[in-house]
Amino acid sequence: MSADPQKISFALEEELADAPVAFMEKYQHLLVQMAVPDDFFSICIFAGEQQVRVFEKLFGKHEDCRLLTGTMISLAPVIYQIETEKQLADAKQTIIEGNVNDGTDTFSYQMIQYRTVYPDQQLLYFEQHGYQRKQMNFRFYEDFINDHLYFSKADVLRAFEYLEPWKEAGKETVRNFQENFIDNFEEGASVFFPGW
Repeated sequence: MSADPQKISFALEEELADAPVAFMEKYQHLLVQMAVPDDFFSICIFAGEQQVRVFEKLFGKHEDCRLLTGTMISLAPVIYQIETEKQLADAKQTIIEGNVNDGTDTFSYQMIQYRTVYPDQQLLYFEQHGYQRKQMNFRFYEDFINDHLYFSKADVLRAFEYLEPWKEAGKETVRNFQENFIDNFEEGASVFFPGW
């Protein structure tokens, strides 16, 4: 492991909870405390569908924003449902009155903006030594956890059993997995990190 700034990634603190004690002691110097930026989610309320279409045309669609039609009062159950779904009960809330001009008309809307503040996270810097995209059978996705850190070579060997190379890449995929994951893995010093 190295802290080469050109090859830095990080893992969130929850994932490090499973790390062996010897691993954490060895790489204590690569742990840092970092503030996680606030996150925003918005609900915009318009009088009608035409205004929603104009707003989408001007600003696009975003996953962190829901566009609704109606009034704040008539939409209260829908807003509550979104707040529950997005776990926004404890988020700081601001209500904003806005205007949009599309060049021919001006209309107003209301926006409820939620600001979620996250606690600081402990991060571990690491250097990537192997990469593979896809080519695992469906059981791999059932038996391994997405975005989870595995600290044992036995887990890497187990993952190898799920390899399902594409025909044109068959031998190359097996060779790459062997070299980049199995041969490269140092017990107590390496991490296997599947993500999809």
